[in-house]
Amino acid sequence: MTSLIVSGQQSAPPELRRLVRQTSHVVDELSTTELVTFVSGRGLGVDRLIIWVPPGDADVKDIAMAYVLGADRPADVTVLVVTPSPDEPRELWTFENGRHCFAWPRDRNHLEARLLGDESTQGSVSTPPPR
Repeated sequence: MTSLIVSGQQSAPPELRRLVRQTSHVVDELSTTELVTFVSGRGLGVDRLIIWVPPGDADVKDIAMAYVLGADRPADVTVLVVTPSPDEPRELWTFENGRHCFAWPRDRNHLEARLLGDESTQGSVSTPPPR
C-alpha cells in the first residue's frame, strides 16, 4: 500500500503522518506546489491520497475539491481529506455523506480503521464507520 500525503501552507500533524506511515508500505509527502510536478512527471502512482486541509489554505482546499468532486478524481486511488474542522470545507463534508472526510484528531479512530481496511478492500468502494 502506497500513500501520498499532500499539505499546503501547514504540514500535516506529526501524529497524522505517523498513522499514515504505520498503515502504509511506502509514504511520500508533498506540498501543493510540488504536487503539480509530481503528478505531471509520473501520475499519482499511489493507492491512497491523503490531503491535509487546514482552515484558510485555499490552494490545498482547491486540490481536495478537484480530487474528491471534480474531473481529477482518480478511479483507482482512495482519496481521504483530513481537516481540523468537522464542517469545513462544507462542500467536501456534504459530498457522499462526507465519506472522504475526517476531522483530526476527533476522527482518528475512524481514519485508522479506514486506512487499515484499505489493505483488504483495495480497489473497492467502502463506507467508513458511522461517526
